[in-house]
Amino acid sequence: MVDLDYTTVQAVGGNTTVGYYKYQNIRFAAVPTGDLRFAAPEMPPQENETNTGTNLADADVACTSTEDCLYLDVWAPANATNLPVM
Repeated sequence: MVDLDYTTVQAVGGNTTVGYYKYQNIRFAAVPTGDLRFAAPEMPPQENETNTGTNLADADVACTSTEDCLYLDVWAPANATNLPVM
């Protein structure tokens, strides 16, 4: 489990033999609509439930069907702490 300021994310997969975990469907900013359309990004809303990564976001990379596309997936080394995300 990874605790972020606004949610907790649980790994959905990985390979402990090779040494990594996969976290998916992590919202990284508020939806850029309305007043946020041309503004600096804002923090996503607070989530009270753990993000298990099982409910995937829209896979449309071009965001043609919705503007709610600010999600990312992270593969992280097992047992690592305080690493940057690129």
